[in-house]
Amino acid sequence: MQSPVHPKVKAFAALIKRWGKLRLGLVLWLSSLALLVLAHYTYAALFAVVVDWLMLQAQLTLAMLVSPVIILIVFYLVLHLDAALLYLKDSAHQERLLNQNMQDSIRQLNFEIEERKKAFQAKRRAVDELRKEISERKKTQQELEEQSLLIRSIVDSSPDLFYYRDENGHLASCNKMFEIIMGKSAQELIGFHPAELYTEDSAQAAILTEYEAAAEHTELTLDVEFVKPDGQLLWFEMRKVPFYDGQGRYIGLLGFGRDITSRKLAEQALEKAYQDKGKFIATLSHELRTPLNGIVGLSRRLLDSTLGPEQHSWANTIFSSAETLGNIFNDIIDLDKIDRQDLDIVYQSIHIQSFLNDIANFAELICQQKGLGFDINSQGDLDCYLKLDATRLRQVLWNLLNNAVKFTAQGQITLDCVLTTTATGPAELCLK
Repeated sequence: MQSPVHPKVKAFAALIKRWGKLRLGLVLWLSSLALLVLAHYTYAALFAVVVDWLMLQAQLTLAMLVSPVIILIVFYLVLHLDAALLYLKDSAHQERLLNQNMQDSIRQLNFEIEERKKAFQAKRRAVDELRKEISERKKTQQELEEQSLLIRSIVDSSPDLFYYRDENGHLASCNKMFEIIMGKSAQELIGFHPAELYTEDSAQAAILTEYEAAAEHTELTLDVEFVKPDGQLLWFEMRKVPFYDGQGRYIGLLGFGRDITSRKLAEQALEKAYQDKGKFIATLSHELRTPLNGIVGLSRRLLDSTLGPEQHSWANTIFSSAETLGNIFNDIIDLDKIDRQDLDIVYQSIHIQSFLNDIANFAELICQQKGLGFDINSQGDLDCYLKLDATRLRQVLWNLLNNAVKFTAQGQITLDCVLTTTATGPAELCLK
């Protein structure tokens, strides 16, 4: 079933192509600025507060700088996603065509086998007639030999191994590559059942895996491991296709084998690299956790000691930061979550005022290093507990504050905290 997102992506990509990136981007940019102004006025009207022109000007300036980047990123993602969807659609179409061609090829092979049988019967009748016409017989025999030589040359030149078994399971034909892999010539193979030539634990028996369950006569594709006498390991993708006559009677089995050793070695190397990466990250996290445990333990002992209010706040910030770093190490160890970009959200009951004090201590520290001021504006009763993921929220706020300090040359950084509570719904904490 097609995802409902696909038509929206296609529609948006078509809109970009029809309007052009510059014109549509300009419209979205102006619209975002207008929505920001409208949201500010609406907020002021709903809560009966005076419009803060300085904040509005700062927000407009930030929106003017950030929104073009966001719009460009969205355009890039939408256009590339649209191209990927077109590619997937084309790939599906090509796959259907390939399946159809394969079915046609199988039907053609069946037809050629039936024709070969008819030709063989015709040849027997021709033999009786050629007894009377020796000259015609020599001419026909020469033509058949040339045709057989041409077909044999084509089959033998193939880098893939090929063999054919009759309805009784005996080998009826094969090419040079099959002879090399089996370690026997065609004269030693043709006319024999595989069980008569190889034991079940031999390397060659792996190539002929279907003779153990020949009664099933089912189509089979599998990867086979083959060890050469010199110890070299090869991998083959074996495909076995049964053939039936018009009455549904089983008449033989055609086997193809393609060397996929390089692909298998690449897959094994990739798997080993993935495991090595996991071991490295786990070891690194373990080594970093040892000094981190010392920080957590000493900060906890500081909190239990007699400290002044400001010193207690600093020690609590150290303890919270160390715990957050420990949680991040847990996520690093879980490689599967990192690969899927799917980190768990763990809700805990957090005291909001203490949480904001930790953030303020961190912000004041990095602001002082650059000569900036820091102020936190609070609205609502923050002396309460809310269920949230403190680690994730702390990471987001630290990143925002770091970016604010990084892109602020002078002045001060302000963090607005608004806690809204209602009688029926849950409390809402707004940080900006």
